[in-house]
Amino acid sequence: MTSSKLNNPGIIYFVQEKDLLGYSTPNYVKIGLVKDNEIGRSGEDRKDEHQTGNPRPLYIAHSIITKASVSKLESLIHQKLSLHRHRGEWFVKPNGAIDPFIKEANLINEQLQDQLKNDLKIEELNSQISSDVIKKPCSETQDIHNELIRVIKDKKEIEIQKKIIELKLRLLSGSSNNYIRGVFEWLFKKESQRFDARNFEKENPQLFYKYSKESQSSIFRIQKTNTQINKDLIRELQNKVSLLSSSENVEEVERSSQAEDLHREWLTLISQQQPLDLKKENLTNKLKILCDNNLGIQNICSWKREPIKRIKKSDLLDLDKDLVNKYLIKVNPTSTFVLKNFRAYKFY
Repeated sequence: MTSSKLNNPGIIYFVQEKDLLGYSTPNYVKIGLVKDNEIGRSGEDRKDEHQTGNPRPLYIAHSIITKASVSKLESLIHQKLSLHRHRGEWFVKPNGAIDPFIKEANLINEQLQDQLKNDLKIEELNSQISSDVIKKPCSETQDIHNELIRVIKDKKEIEIQKKIIELKLRLLSGSSNNYIRGVFEWLFKKESQRFDARNFEKENPQLFYKYSKESQSSIFRIQKTNTQINKDLIRELQNKVSLLSSSENVEEVERSSQAEDLHREWLTLISQQQPLDLKKENLTNKLKILCDNNLGIQNICSWKREPIKRIKKSDLLDLDKDLVNKYLIKVNPTSTFVLKNFRAYKFY
């Protein structure tokens, strides 16, 4: 178990400030992690690192020891507390109290630790080659599947609501290229290239066999997940966004109260999505264990696992560059809409 990729325990720490001169103390708490494999380091060491440049003494208000993946635990805690996130790992305490944060963090930690045994079993099953057998479902698999479909539907409904908010914010910006300060931005990627591995294999089978590397393919699918959700409003908003004027210049738009309200609503949805994400993973894992080394469970799920060969450009350093470059495909520049998962402005 110690060699498992999932066996990444550690400590979640909650750091606060205190003032020794009678001044008011900011209402912030930092929620970070220390991994067990960081030999000789502790939450106190991390606290001391953050102390540099801060005139107020920092102290560890609380620590949570986890046997599960501490990185995953930290990520889920940050997601659950999205509405209170100010920047990075710093959060604003509701009404000055840290206890609600600790309560949420402990609950998530308990759920992750309860799943750890299943996670390790699935990691073992994932490395196996599946048989050709499709099992017949039992009442347990049907119950899990029904619950999983409900969770998937709830998640889709949240995604729809998030998409509606994102489109409304784009309309508020007034132009297809504008961004709203503190709410969303655009990330731009320059023109690039990618290696066309499929055509390389097709046209150079012997070279592919020689230079490719074997890896494990694992494809798990849930069946009967077609949940009907009304997308009329999304289509209407998308049409309006498509009519926005465009410009080569990217301009910043001042944040309005309407934009702040939409941002808050979006962050609330992110928080609500966290337990659903964890529940979906838990139910999926239960189905995988019931599937075992079989190809699937009839009308419930399929799980195909097989060794495959893959090749990357970096595997072909010994070959003629002109031959390799022949399979480089141009990737056009892209722009990505990114809504900030924190609020670096006053929201209380």
